[in-house]
Amino acid sequence: QKVFEVGECVVRDRKSNTGTATVQKVAGVISSGIAGYEDISSCIDALLCGIGAKYELKPAVHPSFIEGRCADILFGGDKAGIVGEIHPKVLNNWSIEKPVAAFEADVNSLLKASTSRD
Repeated sequence: QKVFEVGECVVRDRKSNTGTATVQKVAGVISSGIAGYEDISSCIDALLCGIGAKYELKPAVHPSFIEGRCADILFGGDKAGIVGEIHPKVLNNWSIEKPVAAFEADVNSLLKASTSRD
């Protein structure tokens, strides 16, 4: 299964009166018997190259992802998203039987990166 979506997400924002902000995110998930980091990172690469965005993937550690199979998505050195293989503990908590790889990125950062091409 491959699922891709763009939509509004509520995130923490300590600068706002409510402590939250609504932002646009793009996300993708692949689930199959062999889904892995390479599969989902090629999806984010196709998306970002397709809009002409210059980006970098920097190895990262995040509790939802398998260590060594996760990276931050950077635009001009600023973190705008994450990509990786979902940790088996997370899959077990949701009774998901097959491996899952996923990405999420901030749409506004993505659009800035695509319009600030050299």
